[in-house]
Amino acid sequence: MRPKSGYGVGNHVKDTTRRAQLESAYQQTEVPLVQAIQVDHQFVYDDMRERLATARQRLDALLEQVANPKP
Repeated sequence: MRPKSGYGVGNHVKDTTRRAQLESAYQQTEVPLVQAIQVDHQFVYDDMRERLATARQRLDALLEQVANPKP
């Protein structure tokens, strides 16, 4: 998630110490953003897993009916 070339702090801040501080702060800002994205994806995957589990249960029930038909 680093800024694209030309947009980074390095092009605007000449003081190397200040630049390093700003880049460090930027990296610390990235962490919760990446975590938020992963959590969002986790919700999508959780929903997908629930739907897959439901589909498997229904398929198992269907296969049971096919294998053991009731008279």
